[in-house]
Amino acid sequence: MITTIRQRIYVFGLLPLGVLAVSLVLLNGFSRINDANRELETSREVTAALLQGTALDALVVGDIFHFEQAVRAVRARSPALTCVLLSDAKQRMVTRAGHCEKNASQMAYFQVREPAKGLSDYEERSGTRLVIGQMGLVMDDLNIVRKRHEILLQLCLSLLLIGAVLAATGRLLRSRLIAPIQRIGNAMHALSQRDYGTRLPIGGNDELTRLAQAINNTISTIADYTRELERRRNEANQALQDADAAPPAARPR
Repeated sequence: MITTIRQRIYVFGLLPLGVLAVSLVLLNGFSRINDANRELETSREVTAALLQGTALDALVVGDIFHFEQAVRAVRARSPALTCVLLSDAKQRMVTRAGHCEKNASQMAYFQVREPAKGLSDYEERSGTRLVIGQMGLVMDDLNIVRKRHEILLQLCLSLLLIGAVLAATGRLLRSRLIAPIQRIGNAMHALSQRDYGTRLPIGGNDELTRLAQAINNTISTIADYTRELERRRNEANQALQDADAAPPAARPR
């Protein structure tokens, strides 16, 4: 049950703001991680496209030498390429380059196709083109993993920063808005109990400060009026007591 201003500020102000900030940070972090994953996939696809022609020649006419030359050239330009494995349509290995045994679980396979009238003895139809083999590629994802770790670290730091900002904002609101309102409420309650000695602290030049000054002036005015009324009442009571105590002959007629 939301009954106080403090609860309203936290529930309808800080909480939605915090949820929005955290959601934006998480969406941005996950988007950057997906971009890093797509970057790795794009690198594999580009490398497979570069080797597609020589892989076709290696499988169709047995020109393995030029395929291996192309692989060495690609690996020289892209050190992240750690393994290339070429096999025919019967899953028989034709050639390989790099450390394929250690990275077999990370290998991505790409089909090597040619038009329907191919020359290979190991053709298998797949759609409108013939699959004559497949090429396995392993890209070193160390940079991608490092980038993911950096993104996750930035994500955690952003969440901590958001938490610190929200905590600081809540503390500032509590000291500059909620606490003054609570002091005003306590002062008005004390005034209703005829406690005229309560005064609100004055500091700053905002609306709450001016309200506190006005309440202090009001309390002072009410206290002066109350003292004046009590003085006149005491004087009236004293006059009545004096009149009652005077001799009958001295009483006014």
